[in-house]
Amino acid sequence: IAARRKDCDAVCAMLCVNEIVKMTRLGKYSMADEDRSPSPWSPLNILKKLRGSRDEGRSAGERQLNVLRQLPKLLKFIPGAAQDVRSWFLAMQYWLAGSDTNLANLVKMLVNRYAAGPRAVLKGTLDVQDPEEYPDVGVYHPSLPGRGITADLKKLPGKGKAGTVGLLVGRSYLLAGNTAHYDAVIRALESRGLTVIPAFASGLDARAAIHQYFMDRKLALRGTHKATVDALVSLTGFSLVGGPAYNDAEAAQAVLAALDVPYLSLQTLEFQTVSEWESDPRGLNALQATLQVAIPELDGAIGPLVYGGKGEPKEGSAAASEPIVGRVDALAARVAKLVQLRRRPRSQRKVSIVLFNFPPNAGNTG
Repeated sequence: IAARRKDCDAVCAMLCVNEIVKMTRLGKYSMADEDRSPSPWSPLNILKKLRGSRDEGRSAGERQLNVLRQLPKLLKFIPGAAQDVRSWFLAMQYWLAGSDTNLANLVKMLVNRYAAGPRAVLKGTLDVQDPEEYPDVGVYHPSLPGRGITADLKKLPGKGKAGTVGLLVGRSYLLAGNTAHYDAVIRALESRGLTVIPAFASGLDARAAIHQYFMDRKLALRGTHKATVDALVSLTGFSLVGGPAYNDAEAAQAVLAALDVPYLSLQTLEFQTVSEWESDPRGLNALQATLQVAIPELDGAIGPLVYGGKGEPKEGSAAASEPIVGRVDALAARVAKLVQLRRRPRSQRKVSIVLFNFPPNAGNTG
């Protein structure tokens, strides 16, 4: 709404939709002018160049996040419209590391610089802290202090003897403190004697976390891939490379082939509450079934299972994600069995084959 008005500033934060980002206006700077007279400090042009560049071992998302952190430090010393461009990069930095502290400072930063009308008296009066930085790629555990985030794998507590599970979790959930569903899964897996490595990566590409924490890095430097986990479980609920925004199945299949362990993509309800899901005869609605089941299967995911979702919102606060009773235990039991099967000598494994003759009428074997 603000972006469509011509008499106020507007910050548009949807990096995946250029048409919306171009509606950004801050002080002397308007992204709508970029098509007519591109600025050397254009955020869109800078991000486009980054998307087109090649940096071995780093995704486009990682490169963009790096520049979001570095450019405000450089633009600080350039007067004029560059200061408004700097405000946009700072806003993105606060937003993408969206802890409660960062979001509060995002609002204060914009008010401090751009307040007008009845709020003009606030301009320049607020104490604004620099964005708090968190690892782009790291690990999480509910037993760790603070937000439970670290980049150091050695700080994870406990070592189980039944096998190791690589667990992919969403960084934005961790920063928001919305982790009850993750915590329940971690505890359930650990209760079955499993070592759990809950890892995350910024943006929509989980490969960085996989390479960093689920593969032997020394062997990788020599061009050999070897998994250090017995199973990979994604709790993000979306595609491995692309998240809910897009899907690069070929890239996902390549990293999963190198990892060569069972891969499960599990679902937390994003577009339904738990009660809506329970009362819907379809279970998952069409949007979730497509984004969270069908598309991850293109990557190679198996074993879809809804394990958590948003409860009913409480007055004055948004609905938080919570585990669904019974389903977390079913999830942990399934993963433990897969790990046990993988670690069993091949001579001791049994194979079951199910024949299904279509169409399933009385004359066919089922």
